[in-house]
Amino acid sequence: MNFLMMLLAVLCFAAIAYVAMADDEPKTVTMTGPGQILKLVTDSDGNVVGSKTIVG
Repeated sequence: MNFLMMLLAVLCFAAIAYVAMADDEPKTVTMTGPGQILKLVTDSDGNVVGSKTIVG
């Protein structure tokens, strides 16, 4: 039983470390509408950190 508890603890720690080391590069999402382009820059959590509207 102690072995299983230790294994569970190690796996939980590994999962936390994996999430913490996730890719933190900003991502750009482009959406188009009638006559305009909206570019959103998001962080690794999906939060919008910047936007730019291009009217054309």
